[in-house]
Amino acid sequence: MKYNQFSRYEGSPRRLCAVIPKTAYSPIYTCPAGKRAQIMLISVCNLTSSAATIRLHHVVPSETAATSNAWYYDLSIARTTLIVDSDARYLEQGDSLWASQATADHLAISVYGMEVSV
Repeated sequence: MKYNQFSRYEGSPRRLCAVIPKTAYSPIYTCPAGKRAQIMLISVCNLTSSAATIRLHHVVPSETAATSNAWYYDLSIARTTLIVDSDARYLEQGDSLWASQATADHLAISVYGMEVSV
């Protein structure tokens, strides 16, 4: 029996990143050259028994993380809670998502979406 080889089709929704952000700002996802990304869902899970805060920024290549480009800024997430944000957002090639959390190892973030050629 022959097996078909399946590949990820361009523009198919998928997980773009899944990380536990550091306490210092760092990029968690960068839109590749020649691509445009549509962010379809962001989930943030508090892994602990106490509230925790997160910051998430859309940073273009000429910027750094700042309040002016924040999607979430000191967003408090209750203990053992999962939040899901399904607002559509878009990144151009070279744009990045940067994240930080107030206390190490309290939050996990996953970003789902798709990349298409420009």
